[in-house]
Amino acid sequence: MQWLPLLLFAAVVLHYFWFVSRYAINVPYHDDIHDILLVVHNMDAAGSLGEAIGELNSQYNEHRTGASRMQAYLAYQLQGEVNFHTLAILGNIALALILFLFYLSVREERLCWIYLLVAALLLLHLRAWRIVLWGQVAFAYYYTIFYAFAAVFALHRVSPGRFGLAVAFCSLASFTLASGQIAWAVGLASLLHQALITRTRPLLYPALWLLAAVTVLLIWRIGYVPAEAAYSEGQVSEVLNWNPAYLVGAPLLELLPRYVSFVVLVLGGALFDSNSWIAYGFGAVQLLVLSVFTWRFYRDDDVRLMLCCWFPVATILAVAVGRAAVADPEAILTLNNRYSFFSVVLMSSLAMLVQQKSALFKTPAVCALFFLSALYSFWSYRQFEGPLQVSLQARYDAFNRGRYWVIGRSSQEAMDIVGAAIKAGRYVPPCRPLPACEHTEHALSKE
Repeated sequence: MQWLPLLLFAAVVLHYFWFVSRYAINVPYHDDIHDILLVVHNMDAAGSLGEAIGELNSQYNEHRTGASRMQAYLAYQLQGEVNFHTLAILGNIALALILFLFYLSVREERLCWIYLLVAALLLLHLRAWRIVLWGQVAFAYYYTIFYAFAAVFALHRVSPGRFGLAVAFCSLASFTLASGQIAWAVGLASLLHQALITRTRPLLYPALWLLAAVTVLLIWRIGYVPAEAAYSEGQVSEVLNWNPAYLVGAPLLELLPRYVSFVVLVLGGALFDSNSWIAYGFGAVQLLVLSVFTWRFYRDDDVRLMLCCWFPVATILAVAVGRAAVADPEAILTLNNRYSFFSVVLMSSLAMLVQQKSALFKTPAVCALFFLSALYSFWSYRQFEGPLQVSLQARYDAFNRGRYWVIGRSSQEAMDIVGAAIKAGRYVPPCRPLPACEHTEHALSKE
């Protein structure tokens, strides 16, 4: 019950990162081109510090991604080139950091490593396969979750130093993905819990937190272009199955069922991408279990995992406001399975919460949950490695033809960006044709 779960946990983590390293390729893909390659190229060529900072903070679609851009730029400085294989691995490291936070919450438990093994099996797999090998999106989704969770953990039994650390984490979340701004609301909930429920900290902390949140969010909005202008109609229709009829004066009562359907469906997306009824059911079950555990244990001193569970729920609520009116809920499961990652995060966090709070899972009965998690992980690899490999082959084919493109933007513009980075030596593309040439090079090197 101690060493075997630890070894299995290490095996799950190592296998996942072996998979990422094995299949990630050093080829820019869609948003990689404008949000990483172009930004690094412009920052490196900037004539002043002010220009470089301006490039770092420039808006991308409806997001501010300065935190991710800085990580990519630091990786570029250390490696001497923008390497998208490296960036994919760095993006996925956020998942390991999330598991480390989970460890901090249960390290005193006798069954600590079984709990973490279950969480790892539910988090490290291919359900949201579009993100796994995509550097820019991995930074955006994975690190937003990590920063928000890290802020929650920093605010637990808050002190002035931990308060400042949490402000930094929430700022990073805000400048990683637009939905990262919700981390401020979750942080406020933590401080209000300590001030009003457990009465262990003064109300000064929530007041200062509101001041910090307003300040950072005002800075975030300097020069911001509203989302309607940030997207073109063609871009949204291609990505989200846009139905403009919902944008033309639809009353709230007409849209409300659509919002509810969107939230429940996306929160159940961890289980299936082809059966919406199963997804609806699983989303409703997850919300019900979370609500029950919140009601029963909200007076506890430690509500870190509970708040971590509510963050992906709050994120999907916010996404629904901006997306549900223009996207068919069922299309989200298939056309844009990135959103299923929030369901995966909720499932993994909820498993940690249930294991920590329920007496049932402090006995060998927890092994049943382990076997279910192992079956889910195995199913995920079997179910979604095929679509991932098809997508990867499409990336090979485009690269071998010398084609680069970004949804909603000119393909010539994308090719010009990549060409300029290659000419400047900031991006060194792999051999062609991929992947056959790599096997040939490997054989020659062995000879």
